[in-house]
Amino acid sequence: MNTRWKSSIVAGLAVLPLAMTACNSPRIQDSEALSYSTELGVKNPSVPEADLLCAGQLTEAQLTALHEMGYASFINLRADGESGTGWEAAHAATIGAAYHRLPIAGAADVNEESARALDALLAKAERPVVLYCGSSNRVGALYGLAAFYVDGEQPEAALVRARAAGVTRLEPRVKELLGL
Repeated sequence: MNTRWKSSIVAGLAVLPLAMTACNSPRIQDSEALSYSTELGVKNPSVPEADLLCAGQLTEAQLTALHEMGYASFINLRADGESGTGWEAAHAATIGAAYHRLPIAGAADVNEESARALDALLAKAERPVVLYCGSSNRVGALYGLAAFYVDGEQPEAALVRARAAGVTRLEPRVKELLGL
């Protein structure tokens, strides 16, 4: 065999595992995720970073459809006992999706400790991830605070990230914690 061809084949084989990994890891385009979640009727969807869909409360059908689209993990910020929640863990197990819950009951739970806990969940969760609460308000609040406390974002930039992920009524609490 010609040495030039042999070295080309060896070089190609060295890249093959990397190429196969890239093909096997689901990468959902941001615009596709936003468009599809809107078509599904997902409440307040946003895509503040690659492989992260932020949203309000999901239905069983939406959770299933998002999982079928390629979302591997679902993180719920709703507190135990909130109306319309509580079914997700069993349903996620049935369809083979990873499910995590970080209960955030209200403004008192929007703090540095919860932001760091969310960051830890996001770091260990298989991507892509759907992060949701009732309306995406708590999602945005903690997402912005994690940017500040964990990633070292400046307060103004962290607030922009919070807004991009859905903060609304909790924005005054976020501003207070950011020192704005």
